[in-house]
Amino acid sequence: MSFMVKASKKAIIMTRGDTGMIAITVTDEDSGEEITDYCGKFTVKKNLRDNFFVLQKPIFKGEIAFDHMDTQTMDFGDYLYDIEIMSEEQVSTFGPYQFTLLPDVTTR
Repeated sequence: MSFMVKASKKAIIMTRGDTGMIAITVTDEDSGEEITDYCGKFTVKKNLRDNFFVLQKPIFKGEIAFDHMDTQTMDFGDYLYDIEIMSEEQVSTFGPYQFTLLPDVTTR
């Protein structure tokens, strides 16, 4: 079994401190069936070779939910992200893809 992640866009652009949600669909590449029994992580790094991440979110029921504080203290600019899916003994990573954090004029 191998996985495929479908998302409407691979590059993500969001404003620092905003809330939101990204929906993903995980399917079996061989059968085309949607897979719902999996664990997943969304991870953001400033640079690909960094040993630490600046943001990591679980994927819950096909959604990556962003809270205000997730990005509020991050520097705006370009980052990289990937998505890791684990089901049974299978692990698949998708990315890296571009993650751009825009500055916010109105701060709280």
